[in-house]
Amino acid sequence: MYTNYNSQNAKKEIEKDPNIYVTEKIMKPSDKLFSLLWKILLIVILLIVIFLGLIKFGIISLNSEIAPEAVLLNQNEIGIKKGMGYQFVYTVLPDNSTNKQVVFESSDPSVVRVNETTGYVEALKYGSATITVKTLINEKINECQVKVSDKSVNISGVNINEKRISLAVGYSSTLSYKVTPSNATDIGLVFTTSDKSVATVNSKGKVTGIKPGTAIITVSAANGTIKDSAYVTVYQRGASTVVNGESIKTETYPASVNIKEESMNLKVGSTNQLTLTVSPSTASNKVTWTSSNSRVASVNQKGLVTATGVGTTTIVAKTINGKTDVCTIKVGDYSVKLKNVDITTNYSLLPVGITKQLFVAFIPSNASNKSITWSSSNPSVATVDSSGNIKTLKAGTVTITAQAVDGGFKDTATIEVVDNEQKIQETGISFKDSTYSVGINSTLTLIPTITPSNATYKTVDFTSDNPSVATVDNNGVVRGVGVGKAVITATTRKNKKQTSVTVNVSKIPSTGVTANIASITMPLKETFTITSVVMPDNASDKTVTYKSKNTKVVTVDSKGVIKAVGTGSTNITVTPNGGGTSTTIKVKVNKSGDLVAEFVSYAYPFTPCCSQPSAK
Repeated sequence: MYTNYNSQNAKKEIEKDPNIYVTEKIMKPSDKLFSLLWKILLIVILLIVIFLGLIKFGIISLNSEIAPEAVLLNQNEIGIKKGMGYQFVYTVLPDNSTNKQVVFESSDPSVVRVNETTGYVEALKYGSATITVKTLINEKINECQVKVSDKSVNISGVNINEKRISLAVGYSSTLSYKVTPSNATDIGLVFTTSDKSVATVNSKGKVTGIKPGTAIITVSAANGTIKDSAYVTVYQRGASTVVNGESIKTETYPASVNIKEESMNLKVGSTNQLTLTVSPSTASNKVTWTSSNSRVASVNQKGLVTATGVGTTTIVAKTINGKTDVCTIKVGDYSVKLKNVDITTNYSLLPVGITKQLFVAFIPSNASNKSITWSSSNPSVATVDSSGNIKTLKAGTVTITAQAVDGGFKDTATIEVVDNEQKIQETGISFKDSTYSVGINSTLTLIPTITPSNATYKTVDFTSDNPSVATVDNNGVVRGVGVGKAVITATTRKNKKQTSVTVNVSKIPSTGVTANIASITMPLKETFTITSVVMPDNASDKTVTYKSKNTKVVTVDSKGVIKAVGTGSTNITVTPNGGGTSTTIKVKVNKSGDLVAEFVSYAYPFTPCCSQPSAK
């Protein structure tokens, strides 16, 4: 007999009738708890399996996204012979960026074709093109100017941008370099190391630290006579590395590195010192500085940036173990803003089939950006190129427009193009005034008036009777050379009509000088370059004299390079040689520590965009 029973009465019923078999298991409270825990464990195991599967197939990630900060190219300017190719080497920083994918583009694929994923370029025809590489995830950009030649151009020099490199064991850094001339086509380079046991280098210039010590990496042209070198120091946590005879023990690797200045604007030719912090403070503070585009700005291994050309670049500070930070540098000539433009040549009437150049006067004349875009209202009548050269094609009326890149200011010249039979002869030439004045090393433009105003030919030749006092070019631009008087004669080229003016040249004295720093604190043996600006801008003599009050503390040479030779405080005096007020720079030299300068923004004829390092 089989019967189902409730567990709470099971024991009694069994005692009454031994023939009864109970089909429901009698469970103790502890058995129920164990069963519950077992079910929970099975659910947890199932969730873990699902979670690991999502990670494996990339649906979720345990790591946060690390975005690229910069992309570097091994070169920013190269030459290639027509029909040849070149493989770019790029580096995405930081090394642990989550997504390092990049895409390459050519500004003119008909001249230079580039593989968008590998960066391999092919020179198709004579000309030039800009190759752009950018990160796919956030479009960090770098560029290289590629010049294609019909013939081979031999390399005459090679220069490694990073002269000193610091690496930890197992970490790598790729060298960037510049060859001269910039259009050299035979740029096959060989990389070698002086000690493979300390650091290795591959054929693309990638240097890897092997063990603590120092090594010299050399890049040379195929013939072996043209070369340059970089000094590599390799460190290891807990080990000592001998550098310049001194044993340096690396206790801690950096956890992070920070450049105080996130971005800045610089004037071409100016310098600025970047401020760096490595954390923790006990970690090795050795970093390698790199510029993503040395044609725009270079950086030395102390973080001093020098603006070399207009454009944008990224300055990278990289620790021995690959931690990085960046600063964006924009270089331009921001000293004087353009206010207006004026087409100075007046060709109201021109015959068919000739070429004439239009010239523009900029207001003010010392405006920094003098870029102009030219356009023609009727290209079938007359065309105009990027230099203002107009070419007349058929009879008709055309308006030529000159528009400034800075501010969009524009001026126009309306020209009537006539058939050759309609030529109108010039009958006279004159200047508005009979006497003009100009300073030494300054210029003025003489603009003659030709009559009638619709004369066909208006080409004028200029001469000076005293070039030692004033010179003049074919555009009527007079430059003061020495104190005195000179007679400038203008002659029409067609009918030899003449007029003359007297130009008085005098010396314009300087009124003062400003320097890029007001004070500076330096460690022993450190150097720094002072940049000075003589006022006014048109002063005849823009040279200065530097003098140290105490040469036992600091010395200064004729180029403004100061060197800390002893501890203490003193002053550097900057005196304009053309007269005017001098300026004084306070200098303090400590036994050790950082170089800290108080920069003066008004030392430059432009307004910086960002903060400068200041004395602490």
